[in-house]
Amino acid sequence: MNLVACGINHETAPLSLREQLSFSSDYLAGSLQELLKETQAEEVMILSTCNRTEFYCINGQAQHTLDWLYRTKQVSKANLQNHWYVYHEENAVRHILRVASGLDSIILGEPQITGQLKTAFSFAHSLGIAGNQFKRLFQYIFSVSKQVRHQTAISAHPVSLAFSLVSSAKCIFANLADARVLLIGAGETTALVAKHLLAQGIQHFLIANRTAQHAKRLALMVGGKTIALIEISYYLPEVDLVVTATTSPLPIVGKGMLESALKKRRRRPLFMADLGMPRDIEAEVNQLEDVYLYTLNDLQKMIQKNQSHRKVEAIKAEALIENKLQEYLELLRLKEVAPIIRAYREQAEQWRDQELKKAFSLLEKGLSAEEVMQGLAYRLTNQLLHVPSVALRQAATLNQQDILASIIKLFDLNQS
Repeated sequence: MNLVACGINHETAPLSLREQLSFSSDYLAGSLQELLKETQAEEVMILSTCNRTEFYCINGQAQHTLDWLYRTKQVSKANLQNHWYVYHEENAVRHILRVASGLDSIILGEPQITGQLKTAFSFAHSLGIAGNQFKRLFQYIFSVSKQVRHQTAISAHPVSLAFSLVSSAKCIFANLADARVLLIGAGETTALVAKHLLAQGIQHFLIANRTAQHAKRLALMVGGKTIALIEISYYLPEVDLVVTATTSPLPIVGKGMLESALKKRRRRPLFMADLGMPRDIEAEVNQLEDVYLYTLNDLQKMIQKNQSHRKVEAIKAEALIENKLQEYLELLRLKEVAPIIRAYREQAEQWRDQELKKAFSLLEKGLSAEEVMQGLAYRLTNQLLHVPSVALRQAATLNQQDILASIIKLFDLNQS
């Protein structure tokens, strides 16, 4: 199997080029068909995410893929070649294994890439553009990536701000899905946190923001309700999580406001995450009982610590991948030699059947069994040894020591 993996990713190319080379789902089917035709490969795949665009093909050439991209995406040849990488055969399998296991991601060990790779394969396979060779390869790829995540802790420690926040909240609430959330601010950071909380099954969101239109947009995304900033003190006794991320020059939530709210909460814990810069929540709030306040510094320290944990686990993951890669290459080599073994056995069985038929015929004519058996053994031995003997003599004549050594090893010959 002549496998080629080529493309660009977050480490080799700027965002502008990654955007230019992205493939939307609306045009992916047509792009796959064009790529298959232009590269004259047997099978092709396209993996297109916000952080990478990669092309995998069997018995195709990376240069043909590049030529096709120049035309279809109208990118500069020099620009693309400066950011382009190509892997062949063993290195291509190793690269895809690392991608599937999250070792080649911006966030080390992130699990989303495995799903994206599965989607890319399934789509190409449904079109008949990824066939049996890719099917066998990616079944193995996905099996190994699963083992990497189960046998190492590569994905166990949160290394994104939003995920760290959610993980911290889980330590406080037994059932996070039942929590009521107040989001103060409606920017990109707040929206990302909201998506993570939504994924935990949380259904109750309040959104307070200076610009009502932005608050409504976020509320629509999470199925929540908007409130005015001046209403925050009224709703504080009712919520369990407060996440703030604004650019307000002064704190929005003060210690006095929380003290009033805590009197109505009856010792129910309140989780607060202040992602604002400058801070949205007064630092003195941390002195209050039943309030768990996390700042940007707290979460970033957690991320740095967890990133270190992941780097340690990544070393284990790399070793596991290398073992599995060699195992896969051994399977491929065995698969390649199987037709040779089968053909050799079929030839030997054909000679055996011919000699048996001749032997039975001679027995019917009255020859002794001993004479017939000796003749059968002699002729069969000659047939089995004729080709190797000719090869040995030719190798000796041409001083082909490597062939001589291979034949000695192949037939387990003791020269002593």
